[in-house]
Amino acid sequence: MVINIRYYVIMSASIFLALGVGIFIGFSLDGQEIFVEQQQGLITELEQRFLDLKQQNTMMETMMKDSKKELEMYRVLLERLMPQLVKDVLEGLNIAIIQNGDETDHGGMVSMLNHAGARVSSTIRINKDFFCDDRQWAILLKENLDEFVEEDQLQPYIYRRLVNAVITGGDQGFIRRMKELDVIEVSEGYSGEVDYFILAGEGFAAGPGMAAEPGVFIIEAIKRSNIPAVGVEKSDCEKSSIPRYRDARISSVDNVESVIGQYSLVRVLQGYTGHYGLKETAQALIPPWPEEM
Repeated sequence: MVINIRYYVIMSASIFLALGVGIFIGFSLDGQEIFVEQQQGLITELEQRFLDLKQQNTMMETMMKDSKKELEMYRVLLERLMPQLVKDVLEGLNIAIIQNGDETDHGGMVSMLNHAGARVSSTIRINKDFFCDDRQWAILLKENLDEFVEEDQLQPYIYRRLVNAVITGGDQGFIRRMKELDVIEVSEGYSGEVDYFILAGEGFAAGPGMAAEPGVFIIEAIKRSNIPAVGVEKSDCEKSSIPRYRDARISSVDNVESVIGQYSLVRVLQGYTGHYGLKETAQALIPPWPEEM
C-alpha cells in the first residue's frame, strides 16, 4: 500500500514537471519567434531609412552640383560685367601700393584698377623680417642711414622717409640703399605722383616676434602726408589688419581677391568710405550704388 502511494506521488510529480518543462519550452519558442519578428522588423526599417538617406544624399549632391554650376556662371558674369561697370571711373588717379611680407599676388586687383582708368605709379613690398624684433636689423639699418636715429624710432623713421620718397619721387639714394639691404622691393618705379595709397596684405597687424604693430607706423606716416589710403586684404588671411584700419578711420576691403572685393575697392577710391567684404568687421558686402547715396 505504501509502495503504491509513493508510486502515485512520484508519477504525479513527474507529470507536473513534464507539464512545467513543456510550458517553459513553449513560452521560450514563442519568445524566440517574437524576438526574431522584432529583429526582422527593425532590419526592414533600417534598410528603408538607409534607402531614404541614400536618396536624399543623391538629391543633395545633384543640388550642390547645380549650385556650383550656377555660382560659376555668376562668377564668370561678374568678371565680365564688373570691369565695364567701373570703366574709366578712376581716370587720371595715381595709386601707390604698399605691400607687406611675402604676399605679392594682387594681379586681379591691379587689373581692375587698370580697367577703371587708374594708374599704379609705384608698388613697394616691405620685407617681413623688417617687422621683427631683431637687433641685428636695427644695427644694420643705423649703420646705413645718413643721419642718427634712436633705435626705438627706427621703424617710424624708415616708414616716414619711405612714404615721403614715394610722394615726392625723390630721396633716390635712400630708396636704393633700402633695396640693397633687402628692406624693400620696388616695382613700377615711383614717379612722385600719388593720389591714393593702398595698403595690401595681412602683415600690418602685430604678429609673433614683432617689435610693434607695423600698421601703426605706416598709417601714421601716410596720415602725415595728407594723402588718403585704403587697406585691403584677402578673405582667408590668417591675421586681419582691418581692426587697425577701423581705429585709424581708414576704409577697408577684406575680400580683395574676388571681383566683388575689387569692385568695392574701386568705389572706395571714388570716395565711398566704409568697411566692405565678408568678415565680421565689414559694414556691408559692397558700397551703396550711387542712387543710394
